[in-house]
Parts: sequence; structure tokens; C-alpha cells
Amino acid sequence: AIYVGERHDSAASHQAQLAVVALAYSVDPSLGVGLEMLPQALQPQLDAYVVGSVDEDGFLRAVEWPKTWGFDFALYRPIFEFCRAHGVRLYALNAARNLSRAVRQKGVEK
Repeated sequence: AIYVGERHDSAASHQAQLAVVALAYSVDPSLGVGLEMLPQALQPQLDAYVVGSVDEDGFLRAVEWPKTWGFDFALYRPIFEFCRAHGVRLYALNAARNLSRAVRQKGVEK
């Protein structure tokens, strides 16, 4: 596993992530890329984008990008395009928003 942090609004952060993805892909094309910004329930929409059955605009509408994540998709586009062009699976890793909100407000115990 390789973890690459970011500042969400930093183009340089996302360029570094793309460089890591591209290098990892050159070593092992069976690479998968996890995305913190999308809840697991949106995996089918993410899969549809990667295999090309939906275009970028359709994907962004399907996942309600401005509401779900809100940061400029242009910052993330090169990573998404690389994965789509090379058949790299993208994984939606986030919990449902209502679950993460409940944990934030009430704690794990409740």
C-alpha cells in the first residue's frame, strides 16, 4: 500500500499523486487507486466512468461532485484520466456521509 497525502486545493499535491500512480503502474499494472472523497455507495458510478460507459460530465452529475466533495474536479482530472486510459480500478473508500457525521457529532461509542 502506498499512501499519498494532499492539500485538497493544491495542484502540486495532485501532480505528485499522479506521478506516484504512474510510477506504481509502471511497476505493477494491477494497481488500484483508493479515493477518500467518494462514499462506497458510489462505486458503481466510479466503475462506469473508468470503463467508459459514462463521460466525465455524466460521472460528475451521478456522484453529485459539488455536494459530495466540492473541490474543483480539474485538480483530480489527470489522475482520473490516467486511470481510465490504463484501466486502473478506482475504489470509493469513504463511509456514508450520515455515518461519518454521526461519528463526528456523537463519537464512535454511540
